[in-house]
Amino acid sequence: MFKCTKCNNESKKEHIVCVKCGSVGMYVSFEPERKKYVLRKTPIVKKTKFESDQELKEWFEARRKEMTGYCSCGCGRKSSKDDDRFYKASLAHILAKKNFESVRTHPDNWIELSFWEGHHANMDNRSSELWVKMACWPEIKRKTAILKPLIPQNELKFLPLVLKNIWGEL
Repeated sequence: MFKCTKCNNESKKEHIVCVKCGSVGMYVSFEPERKKYVLRKTPIVKKTKFESDQELKEWFEARRKEMTGYCSCGCGRKSSKDDDRFYKASLAHILAKKNFESVRTHPDNWIELSFWEGHHANMDNRSSELWVKMACWPEIKRKTAILKPLIPQNELKFLPLVLKNIWGEL
């Protein structure tokens, strides 16, 4: 690197005339200071309101007692009912707890799906129109019919499309 001794203009190549101040022959080479990097301390990750929610913990424990141990989608695979660490992964909320706070801990707002086969993730992340092809579709319809009158107007905008089609315009 080069620097003009008159105006301290820095340049990657030496110039005869400084492009900033116009002085002639004033460039000298210098070694720029290395950047100093500071490692930041990792912030303490706060628990989400669902991780610290006692009501939701009790809901998961109660649903575990109702689980059959098998995926409801018709694949015949085992769920994680007997796994103390991962049993919650097989309890899929039909109506997402983040969007439907009114029914997030309702006893009928769940379906038992295999987490390890990806069925729980498919229900959460893919189009609700695929629910119709699942063997547990009649059970989902039955349970959502129970939940329908409990959902306030401001949460209806989050309703899955397939349920909107069944229930008609709300």
